[in-house]
Amino acid sequence: MMADELATAILTRLGQLQSRRATFEEQWNSIDEYVAGAARFGRETTPGEKRGLKMFESAPIIAVNRLAAALSSLMTPHNEQWHRLEMEGEDDHASKVYADEVTRRLFKARYAPTSGFSTQMPEWYKSLARYGTAVGMVMDYTGIKYRTLSLATVYIDENFQGEVDTVYRRYALDARQALQQFGDRAPEKIRAAVEAGKDDKFWFVQRVSPNTDRDPGRRDAKGMAFSSVDICEDTKDVVYEGGYRSFPFFVARFSVSDGDIYAYSPLMEILPTVKLANSMKKTTLRAGHMATDSPLLTANDGALQPFQLVPGALIRGGMVDGKQNVAPLYTGKNVPFSLELMDRERRTINDAMFVSLFEILAEDRRQMTAQEVLQRAQEKGQLLGPVASGIEPALGMMIEREMDILAAAGALPQEPDSVREAGGYYRVRYTSPITRAQKAGEGVAVMRMIESTAAIAQFDPTAPKRVKWDVALQVLADAQGLPSKVLRSDEEMRSIEAQDAEAAEAQAMLQAVPVAAQSAKYLAEAQALAGSPGGSSF
Repeated sequence: MMADELATAILTRLGQLQSRRATFEEQWNSIDEYVAGAARFGRETTPGEKRGLKMFESAPIIAVNRLAAALSSLMTPHNEQWHRLEMEGEDDHASKVYADEVTRRLFKARYAPTSGFSTQMPEWYKSLARYGTAVGMVMDYTGIKYRTLSLATVYIDENFQGEVDTVYRRYALDARQALQQFGDRAPEKIRAAVEAGKDDKFWFVQRVSPNTDRDPGRRDAKGMAFSSVDICEDTKDVVYEGGYRSFPFFVARFSVSDGDIYAYSPLMEILPTVKLANSMKKTTLRAGHMATDSPLLTANDGALQPFQLVPGALIRGGMVDGKQNVAPLYTGKNVPFSLELMDRERRTINDAMFVSLFEILAEDRRQMTAQEVLQRAQEKGQLLGPVASGIEPALGMMIEREMDILAAAGALPQEPDSVREAGGYYRVRYTSPITRAQKAGEGVAVMRMIESTAAIAQFDPTAPKRVKWDVALQVLADAQGLPSKVLRSDEEMRSIEAQDAEAAEAQAMLQAVPVAAQSAKYLAEAQALAGSPGGSSF
């Protein structure tokens, strides 16, 4: 395909994607006006523009921030290892050691001070809570870099399996920046702007999509799994052609309806309530203002002079024949009733945004038994499970990209023979708090089984023998989030069992020595007695 045809095809498809999500952008703009402060979709924003002109109620903003913080702490907590890698194939000790080392290096690169993961992910979760869709990018710039992309400039597309495999990204550069980035391929119009010293802004479009003409034998962009093309939207020139070995974006979607590409957030589902709460807050503020600073009723007789409502002021003409010549106007508005209605709408918003749920799950601070803790976690996992289902696939996309970057940089340890023979395939096992909460049901079942077994053992002493206690211990450890390094491996247990068997055998031999010596003594005495004169024989 010629360069101009390629640019035209990209812009045409971009226009189709923009039209497809027009109804979503209407809702997103409403959310921005009442939650984020200013509409950003379908228009260019001005740096430093005024925001919050329509915002009176802050409950939706607080709910978004709380939901984003809760998701971050439950899915990708910074203070613990929220997933680990397990190698496919042989489940031997070498494979486990290799997988643990790869996981350690992956977390070290992810949370490096220059990676940006800790600063970008909160915005990613806010986008998910606000719009139902969040798009992040994992870049390879002298190390792994993370970036949360504004949904206003990103357009996604799916393959036939419903997986996001194509992203169109619009971004702006001034003339000098564009010349720095694209060099000789920068259009003449940009070069002319730089020579004239103009600071004009130019818009570009990047398309990342599966490489349908891939040649696996090549090492350049033609052999990569995904192609990347950048065009100048103003001049329709192709300014860059490259590719990626793995998909550089990770996209989370909250709740996707059949036939839609973009998801619905809880905030979108209660958007009428958000607008109503905002309108009620505005009305209540006006009523409160009227109640505390009411208009004044004055006589129209010309006797009252202009006056000030400040402490200690003298109002001449305010009294006529002992009667007040000035009185406040009472409108009869019921401000307490308005506040009660507003509280109802706030509770609705908090319920929809899971804020009430988090408060309920966290309010019980009493001392609990291990089984009560597991039951509490089970309830949390059942209620929050649907939330995790839309985030874990995106995290899997991110991990795949990270692994690809580390492998290309030679930052992974050498594979053992068992891993190499199995093809180096791995699976991701999530160990985040929300994943552990979902598995807490197994722990509750084990605890109940232990209690039942103890009761039955009073009547049937063989009952405990039916339980695989080592497996039960492992299930409890997983349900309670116990680090795997705390429990001994199967190899270590076999070694300990062999040592115990040797020790028991040695102890038995030591205990047998006095008995054998005493038996030898008796035998010697018997033989001596039998050989002496007058001795008897049998």
